[in-house]
Amino acid sequence: MKNLKKIVLTLVVLFIGISLNAQKGQKQADPEKRLAKIAQELDLSDDQIESLKPIFEKYHNQMETLKNAEGDREDKKADRKKLKDAQKEEVSKILTAEQLTKFKEMKKDRKGEKAKKGTRASREN
Repeated sequence: MKNLKKIVLTLVVLFIGISLNAQKGQKQADPEKRLAKIAQELDLSDDQIESLKPIFEKYHNQMETLKNAEGDREDKKADRKKLKDAQKEEVSKILTAEQLTKFKEMKKDRKGEKAKKGTRASREN
């Protein structure tokens, strides 16, 4: 009976560990969901949404490629920053001044939330 309890407990711990590890890999949001949230928060026009969609998809794909690439961690971090900066620049050309200000505030708030959770993303940038 004790052996059965140990086996069940081991399986539960193993399952929880696998589940938590799988969730860590889901850091990057789907570009369409992310754009939908931003569109709602910033009250984007249909033209702005259509202009931003390929930008979000392009950088999402590039980030995924970088994430899966072999290489030095610091080099990948620098490349990630370059991609983020390039995306910010492209997005800023489409947003109005008011939307851009609000977008920057949203990013600050998001960083603050991540810092409270203690994630590495709060230390980047």
